[in-house]
Amino acid sequence: MDSIWAVIIFLLNMFFLLAAYYFLNAYLYFSTTCIRPKKNGEEDAEEIRLPAIYDHIMIEGAAGKLSGYYRKGHKNKLVILIHGWMDDAKSRLEDVSPYAELGYHVLLCDLRAHGKSESKYLGMGIADSLDLEAWVAAMEEQLGEGIEIVLDGVSFGAAAILHLNPDFLKDHITAVIADSSYESLGMILRKMIRFSPKFMAGFYLSGIHIWGKLLGKYSIKKDHVEINIAQITVPVLLIGGALDKLVSIDTQKKLQKACKGICELFIVERASHAKASYVDREGYEKRIKLFLNTYAE
Repeated sequence: MDSIWAVIIFLLNMFFLLAAYYFLNAYLYFSTTCIRPKKNGEEDAEEIRLPAIYDHIMIEGAAGKLSGYYRKGHKNKLVILIHGWMDDAKSRLEDVSPYAELGYHVLLCDLRAHGKSESKYLGMGIADSLDLEAWVAAMEEQLGEGIEIVLDGVSFGAAAILHLNPDFLKDHITAVIADSSYESLGMILRKMIRFSPKFMAGFYLSGIHIWGKLLGKYSIKKDHVEINIAQITVPVLLIGGALDKLVSIDTQKKLQKACKGICELFIVERASHAKASYVDREGYEKRIKLFLNTYAE
């Protein structure tokens, strides 16, 4: 009898040790992708300085204060430009040109846990949608509820837009531009993280899901851009790079097919992930202007 209890106790100890090891490793994977990295002095010294025409503004978001940079335009139109993972608002500075030429007001915003925005935990394109609602409300208050708003996001910023409630988009947004959006966070994490061993990826993603729920307040299991885009009725322009190994062109085509409203797809042949504007700046800006002149006039 004593030997049976000894075996049971041993097996329970092994179970708890394996569970602890599993959740610790899941947290390590979570921390490398979903927690704000610490900045050093050199990074601060290299910070891009915006032209004086931009005003720095702060608003209250769902997880703390949010930072943005506003540039006044002369039309009753606003574009909110949203950056990607581990980037910041200033990375979208070069993408302002087509909007400025069309007279748009411009807002470059830092996602939570990026740039000068607060929070320790990244929104990963899911929780960020709540902050986008806060930005829209703040800009409508500043510029008037009649302002026509276009949302333009890259990578995780594009996913944040496509995670917005379709009814919210219908009520507040004129058009959407989504460059290199993922289909689901779980799928993109499988490509971003080098799970070891690989066959444990599914188990670790479940652990990341738990840590995301506990700390980031979002669920990667309930996340699916393809389902949400099917309910979006405002015009959407999807952009992708033919050489994108993180979010394939097949993914962009799948999202376009799922969309029931107006949804156009622009593919840049030599571009990798989120690099379409760098590879073909002229073609990129021309395509955006055509889309805006067609659906946002």
